[in-house]
Amino acid sequence: MLDINFTFFIQFLNFIVLMFILNVLLFKPVIALMARRRAMIDQTLEEGRAAETVADETLKRYHDLLAAARSAADVRFAEVQVAIEEGHRGHLAEAERRAGEATTAATVSIRETGENVREDLRGQAQALAEAIAEKVLGRLV
Repeated sequence: MLDINFTFFIQFLNFIVLMFILNVLLFKPVIALMARRRAMIDQTLEEGRAAETVADETLKRYHDLLAAARSAADVRFAEVQVAIEEGHRGHLAEAERRAGEATTAATVSIRETGENVREDLRGQAQALAEAIAEKVLGRLV
């Protein structure tokens, strides 16, 4: 069995003193160090969450700006396309007008040339007929 005598109390006192010394020299500093590390980790995690929130907001703004820029580019592209089509129609109408004018001018020129050629041919035909008649008849007609 267990004997309780004076050495028991000395060992108990020795244990209490050792616990006090270990508490002061080891446990409290280690616990304080762990608390500081925990606080530092928590602070770092909080900063990380805040940075992630800022990054998410920045990314959202970037996507919003990108969508707005694409929308503006689409609108501008449509405006430019309309302007090009209008310019193309204008150039086409101008080309058609010029072609019509050129066709009209060519038609008038051809008619005038045709009239001149007909008159020349009539004159030449008359002269040729007179020359043939003179040769056939042998006298001046």
